[in-house]
Formats: sequence, structure tokens, C-alpha cells
Amino acid sequence: MTKSWFTAMNQWTNQKLASKGKKKVTQEQFLAYIGLEIAMSFVKLNQVKYDWTDKMFVQQKDSQSLMPRTLFQEIRGSLMLHNPSMYDHNIACADPLHHSRNLLGHFLRNSAKVAVPVGTRALDENSA
Repeated sequence: MTKSWFTAMNQWTNQKLASKGKKKVTQEQFLAYIGLEIAMSFVKLNQVKYDWTDKMFVQQKDSQSLMPRTLFQEIRGSLMLHNPSMYDHNIACADPLHHSRNLLGHFLRNSAKVAVPVGTRALDENSA
């Protein structure tokens, strides 16, 4: 994942936060959020609140030092992995595959490069 991809995700997430009336996050805070998500996937606790607890044997001081739990939850609740301006509610409602249309198009373009024969080919019973 490139730096420009993370920058775009940060901008899209900030658009979502702003639409909710929340404060925008800096690039450093956004990258800290990504780091916390990765770290939390290694040390799995039952609930997010346990990463910010002061209870013995449970507390994660790194989570507490990076950002408040409320900020973490605001970012998680507003995370945008696609450009929000590319979403049209009317089109999405009419197209049941709207959520994966880009992925399907990518797959179709790349599989057509491999599957469409160019030049002379021999047909046998396997390819028939």
C-alpha cells in the first residue's frame, strides 16, 4: 500500500467525519489508527474497550498512549475505503452488485487478456 493510498483514505475518512460534525484527523493520527488496528489483530481481546482499560493483566499502555479510545472509535466508524463522491445512492439501489462492480470489472479485464486466444490454436476434446 502506497503513501498516496493512505493519504486518500485519510481524506475520504475526514470527509465522513466532517459530515458527522466530528473533528478531522491528521495523517499521523490516521496512521496511528491503522497501526492500532494491526496490533489489535495480533493481541485479540474480547472488546475494544479492553485495549484502553486500566485493569491489571489486560491493559495495553501503547493503545492508551497513541490516542483516546473515543478518537479510535470515531475513525473506525467513519473509515472510508472508497471515494465517497463515486457513490450514487440511486445507482447503488438499482444495481445489486454495486458494492463489487469495480472488482468484477477488474477481474473481467484481466481474465479477458488471458482467456481470449490470439493467433492459431489447436482444439482438442479438453478445450472443446
